[in-house]
Amino acid sequence: MHINLQETFTVLIALECWKDQLPIKWIIVRTDNTTTLSKINKGTPSNQLVMQWLQNLFWLSMTYNFRVTSRYISTVANALAMLFRVSMILHIVHSL
Repeated sequence: MHINLQETFTVLIALECWKDQLPIKWIIVRTDNTTTLSKINKGTPSNQLVMQWLQNLFWLSMTYNFRVTSRYISTVANALAMLFRVSMILHIVHSL
């Protein structure tokens, strides 16, 4: 599966997992993938599978009353954020 599809699908799965925590919230997805950014913000992908995912995202946001938009984050900032999250997870696991 192409990285653009993977990143878009990851957003949908994350929102599905956290849907009960999202009512009356504005979710901003920060990504360094401009294709994912465009798909989320415009909702007009050329890929039929991604269109189905975005339709699911739309209904999820309507059902649970939240808003989703996407903003660009530089690849360097994205990598630093990922390193921070991994280090926090490792710290938590080590503490157990």
